[in-house]
Amino acid sequence: MTTNYTANDLEELDPVHRILVLRDMASGIWQSDDIRATLAVGQAILESGILREHISGLARFNNLFGIKGHGTDGTTAMNTREVMGGKSIMIKAGFACNKNLHESFQQHYNLLHIPRYQRVLEAKTIEKATTSLVLCGYATDPLYASKLMSIISKRVI
Repeated sequence: MTTNYTANDLEELDPVHRILVLRDMASGIWQSDDIRATLAVGQAILESGILREHISGLARFNNLFGIKGHGTDGTTAMNTREVMGGKSIMIKAGFACNKNLHESFQQHYNLLHIPRYQRVLEAKTIEKATTSLVLCGYATDPLYASKLMSIISKRVI
C-alpha cells in the first residue's frame, strides 16, 4: 500500500485508477472490514469530488472527508453548505489539512471510532452504515445517505 499519495498525485491518474488508490488506502486502514472500507471510499468520492477532472476544494488540502478541525498540516477556512432547520445556508468553517491522503483516511477512521459513531461501526450492511452516518450526525444534508449509496453502487462496489 502506498501511503504518501497526495491529491496532486491522484490528479495525474484517470478516475478508475483514482478509485483503485482510494480502495487500497481504505483497505489498509480498515483491514478486513469491507463495509467500512467501502463506506470510506464512497465518502471520499462524495465529500471531495476526487473523480472530477481537476481536483479542487478540500481535496487540495488532502482532506477527502470534509472533516473539520485540525489535521497533520493545520487548518484552512472554507465556505461550506449546511442544512439547519430545514434551510440550506453557507457558513465558513475550519477544515483539517493533511500532508497526504493516507492521513485523511486515518483521520476518518479515528473519527468513526468515537462513541458517537458506534452505530456505524456495528452496521452489518453498507446501506445500514450509510443511514447510521446521518443518524449519528456526520452530515447535515438530509439526502446524504442516498447520495452516498448512489456513489457506492455506481463507483465503488
